[in-house]
Amino acid sequence: MLLPEIKEREAQFKLAIRMGFPIFLLSSVLLFSLLSQYLDDIPNSFIIIVVGLFGVAVYFLFYLIYRGYDERITDPITHVFTREYGIEFLKKELQKEHEYTFVLISINNLHDINEQFGIKNGDIVLYETAQWIGRFFEEKGVKNFPVCVLKGGDYLIGLQGDKSRYKTMMDILCMKVEDYIVEDIEVSITGAIIDTSYSSDMDHIINKLIEIRNARACSSKADVQEMQTDPDLLEKRVIDALKHHRYSILFQRIESEEGEVCESSVKLVDDLGKIIHYKSYMSVISRLRLNREFDLLQFEAICQFLKQHEYGIFAVSISAVSLRQQQFFQKVQTLISHSNVAKRLIFVTGEKEYFGNIKRFNEILQSYRRMGIRIAIDNLGSNQTSLFYMKDLDIDMVRFDNNFSKRITKLGYKEIMEGLVMSAHALNLKVWTKMIEDEIMYAEAKRIQIDYIQGHYIGKYEHFETLCKEDK
Repeated sequence: MLLPEIKEREAQFKLAIRMGFPIFLLSSVLLFSLLSQYLDDIPNSFIIIVVGLFGVAVYFLFYLIYRGYDERITDPITHVFTREYGIEFLKKELQKEHEYTFVLISINNLHDINEQFGIKNGDIVLYETAQWIGRFFEEKGVKNFPVCVLKGGDYLIGLQGDKSRYKTMMDILCMKVEDYIVEDIEVSITGAIIDTSYSSDMDHIINKLIEIRNARACSSKADVQEMQTDPDLLEKRVIDALKHHRYSILFQRIESEEGEVCESSVKLVDDLGKIIHYKSYMSVISRLRLNREFDLLQFEAICQFLKQHEYGIFAVSISAVSLRQQQFFQKVQTLISHSNVAKRLIFVTGEKEYFGNIKRFNEILQSYRRMGIRIAIDNLGSNQTSLFYMKDLDIDMVRFDNNFSKRITKLGYKEIMEGLVMSAHALNLKVWTKMIEDEIMYAEAKRIQIDYIQGHYIGKYEHFETLCKEDK
């Protein structure tokens, strides 16, 4: 047990003693007074029973007071329901109401606020935002609705009725929060909305809200096809596809000085032969922590093509989490042992958050490189992590984020890309870009000396057999 837990229990016990002692003293005096008056007329057995019952009652009095402080209903900072109580409350509401809407309101820059203005000001922002949420919905005629804090600056709100009743409110809310300021502190807020037509399971609802929030910042719109997917059925389809290795694989040609280079795209297929939507199954894979299983499926699929075809270099996207796992490394080592296929492999990886133990990460990547596998860092330009990895890791190439690649001809983007290309070449790294769709974009990519060019102008995603026929 941690010291804070021990100290908290000590404080609760002392408080229970202070609250219960006056009651105990008053009861003791009353009992002693009654017994002393009629002591000669009362049997000894009755006195023993009364004293015993009194002791038990006192014990349970202290126990109830003590346990009463374990049940926290509201968060001390935001003054809304705690996550535990709030979710249990909403589960009970779902049992009573068939139509229910859930709204997630999130403070995106809470970490920056705490760093820049201090945690006390961060607490003020949390409290004021919770109060603002309450006032906003009350002004729209919605009263006595449950609000709980999920984590940090995430607030979960429950509203009776289906989503159509609250879409307009969400649109207004999104417009109002564009310039939301608390005591001269700019607060960035996004949100998401969903109702029980998606699911009645709170875990599925919360996960979907977070997914929508991340994908569509402060938007009440959502992909109708995804929203109507049964989350339990989707999980079963994804797990079943991984278990039975059902997938479809396509390749896109990449122009380079090395000759035939292709990037693979592996899609999961359900038992009916239908391809599962990429965003749908990737969210399930992340939620159920099946990244390693999916990455192994991709790697094994590529290995089959490498062994069946004696030419061609294949790139495959592998999560950084999988690359750092010893089990994944050992599996890769086993599959490519006693063959020269490693020299025809490129692992493309990237992540949003910078991995703290960069030395260990670099050592792991060098183990792959010693096998002959090249490492590419993805999403260059979209976040600082890729730029730091380009500087801190010994890798082979970097690939631009799609948002930069598809704007390669626009002022500002092409100048930044040109500077990054020069920096990468100075570090002896190859540079790779996707989304090259026409001759103008292709010419710009060649002008700034990008080494690997990919996109519909070079070729679409196709079956490998089709690519082989085109080569002939």
